[in-house]
Amino acid sequence: MEKVREELVETISHMIGYEDWGDKTAEDVAQDILSLPALREALEKAEKTKKALVAVLDLINNSYGVAGLHFNGNVAPWDSLLEGGEFEEWLKDFSKAIEVKDGQG
Repeated sequence: MEKVREELVETISHMIGYEDWGDKTAEDVAQDILSLPALREALEKAEKTKKALVAVLDLINNSYGVAGLHFNGNVAPWDSLLEGGEFEEWLKDFSKAIEVKDGQG
């Protein structure tokens, strides 16, 4: 169980940019993560990411595609760039980020 806890603390610390543990143990880092500043930073980062995703979704919803993407003068429609499209690989991480699960998003 201790190994699982340590791996979880390691994963969370990586997610919030807490990379340098120095001489701290997993328990020390867990306490740091639970502190208000660490949580505030994580929430601020999540909010900025959400705003960026919403801005790109707004752009997608209000345009046809990307002009000049293939250097051939054509417009690459968004549906060819998002999940299920011919070039979905380019924006696969974006498509995953905007997935809505169980009606939440």
